[in-house]
Amino acid sequence: MMEIFCSLVEHVFDVLFAYMLEAFAVCERNLVAANLGLSKGKKVGIVGFGKIGLEVAHRLEAFDCIIAYNSRSKNPFVSYPFYSSAVELATNSNVLVLCCALNDQTRHVINREVMLALRKGGVIVNVARGAVIDEKALLRCLIEGEIGGAGLDVFENEPLVSEEFFSLDM
Repeated sequence: MMEIFCSLVEHVFDVLFAYMLEAFAVCERNLVAANLGLSKGKKVGIVGFGKIGLEVAHRLEAFDCIIAYNSRSKNPFVSYPFYSSAVELATNSNVLVLCCALNDQTRHVINREVMLALRKGGVIVNVARGAVIDEKALLRCLIEGEIGGAGLDVFENEPLVSEEFFSLDM
């Protein structure tokens, strides 16, 4: 179990580094990436702050990123700012990293309202479940340039992925 945990956390950084290198790739794990650039002061919001979200936060500290999170409840043992909604977190972030479980409360938690709050240069990295993102809204925001990009490890209806994702010019 620990091996899977470490692998997933490392995959978050694979996606982020692909952005840093201005890479674009579609691979067997359905990774789609574009330009991000982790730099000092980059605001990274983490949705889902269990073991994986917390480990992602610890590793982002090495890049001097400003970290905040959204989760079911505030963790009294961490000093990162807590936002009670994904919209509020997105408003205060350049990047959203999704690490939450999929349940009735998190299905499509990343919807158009959240994406618009993230703004034009914002990036979403999803290593959670595909259904935490409203894919139709994501496609619309990507096509219309309302967000900067997305790094997707999973899709809602795999293996039936919308062809529109693969035709995006990122």
